[in-house]
Amino acid sequence: MNDKFDELAEGMAQSITRVLLCVAMAAQLAVHAHADNFKLGPLIQVSKNPDPLAGCDTGFRPVGNVNFNDEIETRIAVDPTNPSHLVATWIGHGLQANFVGVSFDDGATWQETALPGLTTCTGGPFTLTVDPYLRSIAPNGDIYLASAAVGGPSAILVNKSTDGGLTWTMPITIDQGQFFDDKPSTTAEPTDPRTAYVVFERNSNNGTDSTFFSRTTDGGRTWEAAREISNPGKKNRNTGHNILVLPGGTLVCFSSHEEYDSHAGTYRTSLATLRSTDRGQTWLPVSGPTPGPEIKSINPADPGVGATDPDTGLLVHEVDAAVAFATVDPNSGAIYAVWEDSRFSGGQYNSIAFSQTTDGGLTWSEPIQVNQTPNNIPPADRQAFRPTIAVAADGTIGVTSYDFRFNDVSPGTRTDYWFVSMRPTKQRAPTDPSNWQNEVRLTDASFDLQAAAIDYGGEFVGDSNGLATVGNDFVATWSMPAGTDQGNIYFRRVGP
Repeated sequence: MNDKFDELAEGMAQSITRVLLCVAMAAQLAVHAHADNFKLGPLIQVSKNPDPLAGCDTGFRPVGNVNFNDEIETRIAVDPTNPSHLVATWIGHGLQANFVGVSFDDGATWQETALPGLTTCTGGPFTLTVDPYLRSIAPNGDIYLASAAVGGPSAILVNKSTDGGLTWTMPITIDQGQFFDDKPSTTAEPTDPRTAYVVFERNSNNGTDSTFFSRTTDGGRTWEAAREISNPGKKNRNTGHNILVLPGGTLVCFSSHEEYDSHAGTYRTSLATLRSTDRGQTWLPVSGPTPGPEIKSINPADPGVGATDPDTGLLVHEVDAAVAFATVDPNSGAIYAVWEDSRFSGGQYNSIAFSQTTDGGLTWSEPIQVNQTPNNIPPADRQAFRPTIAVAADGTIGVTSYDFRFNDVSPGTRTDYWFVSMRPTKQRAPTDPSNWQNEVRLTDASFDLQAAAIDYGGEFVGDSNGLATVGNDFVATWSMPAGTDQGNIYFRRVGP
């Protein structure tokens, strides 16, 4: 009896301590955000209810309980011709449609539409569509947007809009075949409205995920047949591709490279870059991507494993937790990258790692931790995941991610979305972790991750979130459950 009483007393004491720590941290963070003079705009729901495609069903069913009212996996871009014009993208309708949200009033109100010609619910032939990953808008305001679609053979298709995203052309197919095409990313050439780039990964039958590239040079009327620009070899993988455009016009194809060690049964994962000085006609090095810093996976045998719900033990579903995200400072040409990494905890859990390159990916700085999740809480609550990154006009670097710092003993897994930033100067380098102190909470209140959709056995808010800039302000989009909905897309502006 005494042993049981002692265990109960100890458990109660730990619970009380945990609650008190959360209260103290909340007060400290409120003061911290005020001291940094970053202002939050209103929290706005972008995706609408009810589902605009209600009543249509392609027949596709993901493994789990994703339903027609769940919106996940979002990106955002800003029109260079009109800073009040914002375009967000996401997956919805049970992974049967890709959606676009458009705002012409700085994000105060949004209109949404489904991309046409993809699935049978939108006038196309496929049953599933995902990955509407929009990086940028053309210098004349035109929008090019690629999607991955599946239904028998898989395909990469590109829609175009000339009215700010309100209406779209039927898509052009740039790749379709027996292999599985995934994770397309679309970048508009910032100096030529007729040119845009799409890069994606193709999974072959031997387990190789190689890099494929296509472009248009005539305003989207035609697209070059997708061609392989890097093959990592059998059982290896290039994933999470982005085309970055440096100030001088050089293209950098940025990705994560996973190399399999058959003896150890593990993967060594790293950042990787290819470069093109002729707008994508040729790529160097011919031998394959230049490796960057290693991504320390929480499970090297399976780099797809990332965060785990600290209360339920379920994985936070990610197609690949080793995917990194990058942005370019248009003034200095520096490339900044963030990803989930376990090196800062000795492999216990993932934090958000940051590194920079000032020579187009040839050399990189030593990775540092930039998320400000406290270290005096249980290790499972220190996990941070789903980062993304952008850089403002004045050079300020912003990073967003989720974490569990306010999780406690009450029912549910308390989860929040955070923004942390720093402005590089001659005296303050972004490679010094002590300079990353400006943190703002983007969620008004913690949401319950257990209320998110379950996809392939894991709690699912999507594989990416959105972050872009308007002058010195940042505009963010992310997914989280609310009420009876397992996922909605939310928007918030934050800036000095």
